[in-house]
Amino acid sequence: MRKVVACLGVVGLALMPSCTGGPPSADIAYGTMKLTLRADQAVYAKTGSAKLTLHVEYTGEQGTEAQYLTGQSFDFRVTRAGEDIWQWSFGRFFTQAIKMAPLPVGWSQDFTAQWDLVDNQAKTVPPGTYEIVADWTVREQLRSMPIQIRVE
Repeated sequence: MRKVVACLGVVGLALMPSCTGGPPSADIAYGTMKLTLRADQAVYAKTGSAKLTLHVEYTGEQGTEAQYLTGQSFDFRVTRAGEDIWQWSFGRFFTQAIKMAPLPVGWSQDFTAQWDLVDNQAKTVPPGTYEIVADWTVREQLRSMPIQIRVE
């Protein structure tokens, strides 16, 4: 019998963001689902762009499935001092249909986006520290641990 990810929503071990001085990353486990958020750099020039990756991994011993409530499967959100700055899904449209996706043993997927260091109104962001989170937009809306980057 297959279980839907909804049955796996128990919060597991949360791992702290990387503090190695390299590109920032953070892991969290929700039962048999592991989410890793990473950026390609820790510090960006004001004219640069950040490559963001949400890696989702199924660590269960039997196949299962995930339920998506729309055509959207991920999202990234950038904040500064608690204020929303940029969201990948802002201004995008998604199909409104429920979709079941199989998650076989060992399944993983990377979801990527490029943030051009602008806000939702396409204005260049000022220098400073920004916090980034990512969501895997299945029925349970699993959220990553936050990471921080700096714009100079």
